[in-house]
Amino acid sequence: MKRLGLLTVIGLLAQFAFAQQMKIINSINDMPIAGALAISADGRLLGVSNSEGVLSNEVKCGDVAYVSHFAFEEKKIDKNSCNAGVVKLQPLALQVVVLNEKDKNAEYVRLRGRVRNFEYTDGEMTFYAEGMSEYYVSLKKKKRIYRDLSVERYNRGRKEDLSYKGIGRMPFFPLLAQTSEPLTQLSDGNTMRIIRLRGKEVGSQQNLPAQNSCIVDASGLLRPEVLNVNLFGLRTRGTGAAFYQVYNACKTAGEKYGYDNFAGQYFYTAVQSGTKKKMDAVDVFEYFYVTEVEYLSKKEMKAAIKAKSAKISSPTSQPMVEGLQKGKAGLKPAKRK
Repeated sequence: MKRLGLLTVIGLLAQFAFAQQMKIINSINDMPIAGALAISADGRLLGVSNSEGVLSNEVKCGDVAYVSHFAFEEKKIDKNSCNAGVVKLQPLALQVVVLNEKDKNAEYVRLRGRVRNFEYTDGEMTFYAEGMSEYYVSLKKKKRIYRDLSVERYNRGRKEDLSYKGIGRMPFFPLLAQTSEPLTQLSDGNTMRIIRLRGKEVGSQQNLPAQNSCIVDASGLLRPEVLNVNLFGLRTRGTGAAFYQVYNACKTAGEKYGYDNFAGQYFYTAVQSGTKKKMDAVDVFEYFYVTEVEYLSKKEMKAAIKAKSAKISSPTSQPMVEGLQKGKAGLKPAKRK
């Protein structure tokens, strides 16, 4: 009887460990990772990590099959990961081709790369898009131009009543390229922090010398409850957001990152949308992996935009990870409006 009781206690303890709260951290410096996706074996979104890298208590580790993030390698979750309560993700090393970097007549920089946009509604992937696109960013003015080169869109054939079905709508701020403030080295020797941007602290930069890159967590730019709209009975309410950027060619204190170091951007926001009777929880993600940076004169920029077609090199950015592939299963080509 005592043995049976002991086995019962051990079993309960094992279940508790397997269901405990999960924390997602950077494997290089143990910093928390915000905006990481916890995905089930069948591709459902179970939760997204907060600014402390923690998933909500509602997410049970035993249900999680993948942890995925734009700036890190995807990780499959096993029982050992759950027992530890901590999941470590390895940062990605993103490679970018830079053209005409020393062109003195350059007024614009073209950032070309793979764009990926997807949504989950109440945990089920309902929209996905991927392809090549480019941004033309002025080096002298606060101006940018977006161009969709070749993007394929998919959904589940449902009526689209949300406004997040576009591509390239995320805020675009190459943060460190736009600020003239020198970077400050902290006591740990590896982390650089953005002290101020337009008068306020917005986040931190984690320098990763082993990957020759850095990750900017600028979630301070986005506030919870960013959107609250009631239009003809359709309600949309923002509930949170996260914002990341990746730069390559690791810099030291006092140095600046430029557009030629820009390697990618990630934007995530959670909203509630629907009518008074039914509100859907919608998680919206957009990734942009830079594959090519080119400096252009104003004349070259105008000619490139007017061109009916663009020479698209084979993208060398990150392929779709397994967790997203599972979620995308069953989606159909979306009809353009």
